[in-house]
Order: sequence, then C-alpha cells, then structure tokens
Amino acid sequence: MPDRIAHAQERRVITALILDLIAISNALNAEDGMMHVDLYVIGCAVLMGQLENRPMNARKISHYVGAPRSTVIRKLQQLMESGVVVKAEGNTFRIDPDWLNRSMPRSKLDRLKRRILRSAVELNKLSKVG
Repeated sequence: MPDRIAHAQERRVITALILDLIAISNALNAEDGMMHVDLYVIGCAVLMGQLENRPMNARKISHYVGAPRSTVIRKLQQLMESGVVVKAEGNTFRIDPDWLNRSMPRSKLDRLKRRILRSAVELNKLSKVG
C-alpha cells in the first residue's frame, strides 16, 4: 500500500500547475528545443529581481533558487551565451530587453492564465473540503 501523502490533492494541483507553467513557458521561450529547468529557474530569478527593481548578483540568485553559487555562475554564463541574460552594473544580471520584448503568441499567454485560474479554483474548492 502506498504511503499516505498529506494534502495530496493540493500537492497534485500545485505540481500539475508548476509542470504546465514550465512546459508552456518553455514553448514560449526556448527557440531551439527545451530549455533545461535549471536554466529556466535561474532565468526566472533574474527576471524577478529585474521586475522588482532589485537586480540580483550570482550570490543572491544562488540563495534565491537554492543552488550552489558555482552552478548559478555556470548557468548564467550559458544564458548570456544564448542572449537571454546580460551582465549589468555591479555584477548583477538582467534579462536582455530585446529577448524579453520579442513577440509572444497571445494564445500561449492566454493558456498560461487559464491554467493558473483553473488551479486557483480547484485549490479553493479543496481548501473548503479539507
């Protein structure tokens, strides 16, 4: 008999959402096949710092994503080589505006929004049951 998993339904909804977000975002962002999840997570951390007006250096990104600094530096280098990330002032990083502002299909963005809303509704129902 499998182990009982606490809050299994909520975890299932959240896990499905995360996988869908990664898959849909990957389809939007990776032009030459799948972007590796570690690159995606580090790129998202860079973007989060940029959007919050708190650019991150490798140490902050390492802390934010829970990865060794050496790994973050290596992955940032890969992202810079692919034109996604650029080095900014004070050893911080940002997503290249040209890469970020390229045309994205509206249908993919709408699909992301629908998936998030569907998960929110399902989680809300589950919180009322449990």
